[in-house]
Amino acid sequence: QDIAVDGWALTMLSRENVSYASTCQSLGLTAGFFFSFTVFLAFNNVEFCQAYVAPAWAVLKPGEALLSLEAFLRAMGALYLAVTAFVLFFVSEKSASSEEERTTAEQTYRQLFRLLRLDNILALSLTLLVAKIGFATHDNASALKLLERGFPKEQLAFVSLIQLPFSIFGTIFVGRWSSGRRPLVPYLVGFRLRLALCAAGPVLIYFFPTAAMRESGTLPLPYFASAVVLSVIYQFCSDGLMFVSMGAFFARISDDSIGGTYMTLLNTISNLGGTWPKFFVLTLIDWLGTPRAVCDKGASVWCALSADGYYICALASIPLGVFIYLFLAARLRRLEATSPERWKLAASEASCVL
Repeated sequence: QDIAVDGWALTMLSRENVSYASTCQSLGLTAGFFFSFTVFLAFNNVEFCQAYVAPAWAVLKPGEALLSLEAFLRAMGALYLAVTAFVLFFVSEKSASSEEERTTAEQTYRQLFRLLRLDNILALSLTLLVAKIGFATHDNASALKLLERGFPKEQLAFVSLIQLPFSIFGTIFVGRWSSGRRPLVPYLVGFRLRLALCAAGPVLIYFFPTAAMRESGTLPLPYFASAVVLSVIYQFCSDGLMFVSMGAFFARISDDSIGGTYMTLLNTISNLGGTWPKFFVLTLIDWLGTPRAVCDKGASVWCALSADGYYICALASIPLGVFIYLFLAARLRRLEATSPERWKLAASEASCVL
C-alpha cells in the first residue's frame, strides 16, 4: 500500500509539483494519526469526557465516555471501505506504457538491489539512520516522565488536540518552502530547533509543580501553557520542517522507473532511523535508574539513586545531537546540490560527490 501510494503521487503530480507529494503525505498521516489515536484516546477516556465534553453535551452520563472501541472500529471500517470504493470507481489513473507493463516483480527487486549500491543512496541512508539519535530520549520518554510526575492524562490528551490545526497549517507552509531548489533547508532549520526543544523539555519536567497539584488538584495555567507551546513547536519541527522537507527531497531524486519503490525505501530507512534507538534509550534509562547497592543487607532494602536515568540520557543527548548535526549538515547540503541524474539507476557507476 505504501509503495502504491508513493508511486501514485509521483505519477499524479507534475515534475514541477512533485515535491508536494510529501505535503500531501504529511497531511494525510497527521489527520489519520489524529483521528485514530488522539481523538479516540481522548473520547474513550472517562476523565477527559467528563471534564471537557459533559459540560457541553448533556446527553453524556456521569462516569461514561463518549466513544467505545467497538463504535470507533465500526465507523473507521465503514469510512475505509467508502474511500476505497470512491478511489476504485471514480478516480482515473494514467495508463501504463508497454515498457512499464513488461516490468516484473523480479526485475523490480533487481533494480532495488542496484539502487542500494548507489554511493549517494548509501551516504543518504547512513545520514538518515543516525539523524534522530539525539531526539530519541525526548520522543520516547518525555511524555511518560511527565505522566509519572503527575501531569493529568486528560490534559495531555487535550494538548494533542490543540496540535492539529498548527500541524496542518505548518505542513502547508513547509510544503511551499521546500518546493524550491533547496528542499533540505527547512530540515536543517527544524533539526536545530528540535534539538533546542529537547534541551528545554527536561527542564520543564524537572520543575513540574508537584506542590501546587497537591494543594489545588489542578495544573497551574502557566505550566500547562508552557507544555502546550513546547509540544506544538516540537511537533511542527518534527512533522513539519523535518518530515515534509525530507519527503520533498525524496520525491525530487526518485527514479521514475521505480518511483514508488524508491520513495518507500527511503521513507523506510528514515523511519528506521527514528525507531532503532528507542530500545537502547529505554533500556539505558531503566538501567541508570535501577538501584545497585543495598543499604540494609539484613532487610535487603535497596538504596534510592540520587540521579534519574531520564535526566542523564536527556542531558547526554544534547551534545550527541550537536555532534550528529555537524556530521550530517555538510553531507546533506552536498547531496542536495547533486544533480538528480546522479540518483538514477543509470548512474550506479558514477562517482559519489562526497
